Amino acid sequence: SGMGCWAIRDVPGGSLEPPLRLVHDSQTDRQGFRMPGVFDGINVLEIGGPLAAAIAGRYFADYGANVLRTEAPVADPDRGEHWFAVHNRGKASLIADPGTSAGRAAILDALGAADVLVFAGTQRQAEAAGLACGRLEEQFPGLVHVAITPLGTGGPFAGLDGDDERAIGALASAAFD
Repeated sequence: SGMGCWAIRDVPGGSLEPPLRLVHDSQTDRQGFRMPGVFDGINVLEIGGPLAAAIAGRYFADYGANVLRTEAPVADPDRGEHWFAVHNRGKASLIADPGTSAGRAAILDALGAADVLVFAGTQRQAEAAGLACGRLEEQFPGLVHVAITPLGTGGPFAGLDGDDERAIGALASAAFD
């Protein structure tokens, strides 16, 4: 169905539950007071990366949303990079491996509290993780599902692998040819 799956629901009053670890809080001013944003009260679950989901999640966090970023149980090799701190500010992290039943259960629990899912990856990855658009609509009917795929969710190239770096390289190549 084109670029992704969209639905709208009323925002519940609940918040995302532990296990959470605050990465960095950019939503406070110098005196420590929280600044309001247009997405206040919206809970966002961010899955995928390394770049597209992080940037989309950063915009939600910058405008007041509660963003929960999923991370694999192994240390993220990009954690020491400056762009990691920039794009993951204002977010909490959920350590979960979607390749395990416990990790999938933790992600489904987080989805239950989420208003928006930002998923960056291939259609094949979404299906393998149980995060394909049609499947989520049945389980979480009001969830806004933002699918950031390198080659779309349908059509002849949807099943092919791709990532942020290849897409950026292709765009740069096309721009300078």
